[in-house]
Parts: sequence; structure tokens; C-alpha cells
Amino acid sequence: MKKLDILFLMPQLHRGGAEGVIVNIINNLDRERFRVNLLLFQKRGDLIDSLRDDVNIYTLNIDMVSKGIFKALYKIYKIYPDIVFSGISNLNIYLSAFIPILKILRAKIKYIAKTKGLSNNKSS
Repeated sequence: MKKLDILFLMPQLHRGGAEGVIVNIINNLDRERFRVNLLLFQKRGDLIDSLRDDVNIYTLNIDMVSKGIFKALYKIYKIYPDIVFSGISNLNIYLSAFIPILKILRAKIKYIAKTKGLSNNKSS
């Protein structure tokens, strides 16, 4: 079976809810089925040391998502993963505007955006 290349996209990996979820997903993916890549806008944060050693980490060295989105899009184009997983809302918004263009250039890529869960259910 051919391994799928998955690229996770995050601004950084400081401790936080979305960051923790992404690290857990990355560390628990079946390595027989997936080759794991991570694209960070900045390679910083406490959770970087929690990643498994086999994760390919790419860094843009840009502080703000808004200033680095075009560099990120170019990197996605060059890496050409099977799946792009965006893990935080402001990044999802920027990325979603360019998915139609990327789909023309790199048709095989599937895009997944993590959104907030429904864990705040209230009962009356």
C-alpha cells in the first residue's frame, strides 16, 4: 500500500487546545499508512519537543499568518501532499480563499480544516 503524504499546517506549537490536538493526531497516525509533514510559520512552542522524530518539519520563519500565506501556499505546492490539514481558524480562513486555485494546480490534494468542537453543549 502506498503511504499518503499528509501536511499539517500551523502557525506555531505553543501550548493550546488546537496545538495539542494537532500534536496528538500527528503522533498517533499510523506510520504504515501516512508519511507525516508539518509546516509551521514559526518553529517555536513547547509542543515541538513532543513530536515524534519521524515528522518532517518545514518552517516559513514568518510571524503572522496574513504575511506568510503566499509563502505557505507555495510550500504546499512544492511539497504536493495528498492531504493538507489546517488546524486553526484564522489560518483556515486564509487558506480557504486559495483552495480553488490550488485545486487547479494540484488537483489531487484534499483539504481538511479543524474547527471548534461541540463540547460546549448546555442542558436546560
